[in-house]
Amino acid sequence: MMENASNRKWTSRVMLLCGVMIFTLCIAGFLRHLAGELFVRQLGIDNAIVRATLVDVDNYLKTYRHRHHKDETGNQSNAEKVNLKELYPFPEGESKKTSVQSKNFSLSKWNLRTKKSLSKKGDSICKFTPFAQDFINLNKKYNLLLGWNIAVPKAYNSVIEMPDCKNYWVTIHAKDADMMTTHAEVLAEFDSYLKVQGIPLIYVQQPSKVSRRWDKNIDGVIDFKNENYDIFLEELKKYNLRVIDLRDEFDSFSREEYHSFFFNTDHHWRQEGSRQAALFLFNELNKHDGFNVDTSILDEENFTKEIFEASYLGSQGRKVTLARANPDDVSIYHPKNQYHIHYEVPDAGVNLDGSVEVMYDMSEAKTNFYDESYYKVYNYGNRALNRVINLDANDNHHLLVIHDSFTGPESIFMALCVKKIDFIDSRSFDGSIRTFIEKEKPDMVIVQFFAVDDKNLFSLK
Repeated sequence: MMENASNRKWTSRVMLLCGVMIFTLCIAGFLRHLAGELFVRQLGIDNAIVRATLVDVDNYLKTYRHRHHKDETGNQSNAEKVNLKELYPFPEGESKKTSVQSKNFSLSKWNLRTKKSLSKKGDSICKFTPFAQDFINLNKKYNLLLGWNIAVPKAYNSVIEMPDCKNYWVTIHAKDADMMTTHAEVLAEFDSYLKVQGIPLIYVQQPSKVSRRWDKNIDGVIDFKNENYDIFLEELKKYNLRVIDLRDEFDSFSREEYHSFFFNTDHHWRQEGSRQAALFLFNELNKHDGFNVDTSILDEENFTKEIFEASYLGSQGRKVTLARANPDDVSIYHPKNQYHIHYEVPDAGVNLDGSVEVMYDMSEAKTNFYDESYYKVYNYGNRALNRVINLDANDNHHLLVIHDSFTGPESIFMALCVKKIDFIDSRSFDGSIRTFIEKEKPDMVIVQFFAVDDKNLFSLK
């Protein structure tokens, strides 16, 4: 009896000690976060002591650099941040929330929303909890040893390695014909609104990382993104909407070339792929829409390419971790010709003049595998509004491009082609897109999406 009591006593002490250690680690992580906010993000302090003491110093420095960034003339870029909701207000009685369709409650929507919320909270906890990522890596290695690799569409772990294609990761998607029909109705109504304004609309379909020509081992078998695209585009044709399907162009490449246009560890494409997309798009606009773009400026030989080797672990790679995925190289294209660019990111207080380089946020060019970094280099990441004036363009069109994150690397090439181009990410733009159109008067609207299954993209009021 005394031995059992002694064992229970030691067990209680061990459990108490473990609890104290976990609590101490959490407090230490929280204090390091506060120190990073104060000393690095606010004051810009960066030295050996700070780097030895704090975690994620580069991420904190990003905000500080934005505030103190200078353009190529030496002027500060930290203009006043613009409240887009006030600048482009909704009509009385309307808001961004009322403009989003499908507001009815359903268990599946609640479940998906909960998963996304928990995923974001989990990422935040991992960032400030010491050794959290090390434990996750060990877990992935253990799963790999067991052969445990279950993937479910719309779940956090819906990532698989492409069969017969080493270190090429894809996210599987479920078929959703009802959502495609609903989104086509929203876009058709937006087209009707633009016709009243006398503005043409073109919908551009971005390609999936899974090729409909070359990846038949999973396309339409366990991944249905291309099938969703097909349903969506067929619905748009019923409304006589003008459609440019970039998959038609990309199908002409070999399987190796097609895959090389995308990051191995991320669902996004590289700048190599986005350059091809911009070239095809403006060839189509020249041919059918009266544009006068010299598309030879987008030829490969008119750029130098800066390569950051093994520097990026994309969203898919972060989910399977470095235990299974190898980091990607990142390319950044620099035009050989000089262009005079005026560039604004109103909600970030960025207002710059210079070459095309002002459209790259090089504060994100850092190797931090478990933080989204390098993809944000392109056009300052997922911003609500980016505005570009190219004083050297030979085509005077003013475009409005409504987009998702896929357009980031492509925007650099698009900006070379026309005099003025505005980029709106409809997910984060909290003003009225229609008020923006009526105030800024673009002469064409291009909507181009990758994530057609994201209802937040289709808030087009």
